[in-house]
Amino acid sequence: MDNQQTIFIGNLAFSTDKNELQDAFGKFGIISEINIPTNRETGQPRGFAFVKFETEEAAKEALTMDGQELNGRSLKVNIAHGKKESFAPRSSTGSTGGSRFGGERRSSGMGGSSTGGFRSGSGSSRGGSSDRGGSSRY
Repeated sequence: MDNQQTIFIGNLAFSTDKNELQDAFGKFGIISEINIPTNRETGQPRGFAFVKFETEEAAKEALTMDGQELNGRSLKVNIAHGKKESFAPRSSTGSTGGSRFGGERRSSGMGGSSTGGFRSGSGSSRGGSSDRGGSSRY
């Protein structure tokens, strides 16, 4: 997706289709692509769209539609930005966690955990001792 030629249109009514977007935004320039993402499970539109223009100037002119109404909804129109990078996937090396604050890994004597260092429950620590390096009864 060319960042400067593509606009993001948010707050769309679920009933809005490609023809309506073509009519509303085609006056700013030649549209080369319209994408209305849908929910994978239901197939229902997700309430936003991407419109790619042939020129950067047309995309910038289309920004004047921000706040305008289409199908009873006030549109949010911005220059589209590429997908943000997500967090790196967890390593599959079989690690059992470690300190969530970084630093060296030390054996706490509490046994391995397959939860990546996170505990479930009420938040109390085993044996009533602190999880911050205090003495442990194990």
